[in-house]
Order: sequence, then C-alpha cells, then structure tokens
Amino acid sequence: MNHLKGRKIGEILVGMGVLSEAAVKEALEYSGAWLCPFGQSCIELGLVDDRTLTRALAVQLGAPAVDLQSIEVTPDILALVPARTAAERRVIPLAVVRNANARPTLVVAVSNPKNTALDELAFSSGHRISPVLASDADIDAALVRLYRIDPTTCAENSIDLSAGPGLEHVIAGYLNLDVDSPDQRRK
Repeated sequence: MNHLKGRKIGEILVGMGVLSEAAVKEALEYSGAWLCPFGQSCIELGLVDDRTLTRALAVQLGAPAVDLQSIEVTPDILALVPARTAAERRVIPLAVVRNANARPTLVVAVSNPKNTALDELAFSSGHRISPVLASDADIDAALVRLYRIDPTTCAENSIDLSAGPGLEHVIAGYLNLDVDSPDQRRK
C-alpha cells in the first residue's frame, strides 16, 4: 500500500477495495453539502466504519495504526498521562521506548494525527512523543477500560465495572449498540 501514501483518502479507500468511484463521489457531495470532512461523511453515510477510515488515514500518512482492543497497558505507563488529560486530549499512552542516547519516547494512540496535545504531553511527561493512530471508538473504549473514565464527560471513576452487566454494555453504550439484540451482540 506504499503506492497510496500521500494520496487523498477517497483514492486510498478505492485502492483498498473498500469504496467505488461512485461512493467517493457521493461522499464528496455529502461532505460539501454538510461542510464536514470527507472521512466523516463516509462514516455518516455508512460507507466505511471508523476502523477502516483509521487504516486509510494511516496509509495516507505512512504512520502505524493500532487496534486498542487487544493491547494491555501497565499502570506505570498509564500514570504518565492522568485520566482527565487522556480523556480531554483524546490520547492513550501505550509504551515507553528507552534509547541510550536520547530521552525516552512515549508511544501514544491518537485518533487525530494533528492532535495539538502532543507537544503538551512531551513537556509534561519529559518524554519524546511518538503517535500511532487509533479509531475514535477504540480511544473511547480504551478510556473506559483502562482509566474507567467517561469519555463524554471526562468524569473519573464514573464507571463502575464491578457490578452490573459488565464492560460489554458500557462500551456498547458509547457505540449506540443494543447488546441485548442478537443481531448486534459482539462475539
């Protein structure tokens, strides 16, 4: 997919075999009419999901993308970015890479590669920052799973996972899924 690096998202999605030229045209018209970014219009029209758009953005930028659902983060790494900061700035710390001749590098997941919080994180953590891309839904789910923070209100410890139906229902609430419906239950 290196031949798609730097191309427009629509061209990348066509190159990935996800969209047709007609779907790109439809999304462009929607984007112009509603004054929203092309990728958002694709999601709103149901042409792609959040993760597919994130993969396309990663191809465009030549940046790594990560699926946060399968990543475990140690408490010492989470402590580098306070819960409220993580929720407000939409970042998830993932790892620290130590270099012999340089400051350590903090790897963080972001959904927006132009996230202005990265410089602030470098200053507050004392680390260089290396961003990787993740979908908005993955960022929200990671905030709930790792920090137990409500990504919509940034309220810490507002989500009690010890009782009730479990994490599946909490995450489903952010994704607007009806988990009691057999056709929408995650496997």
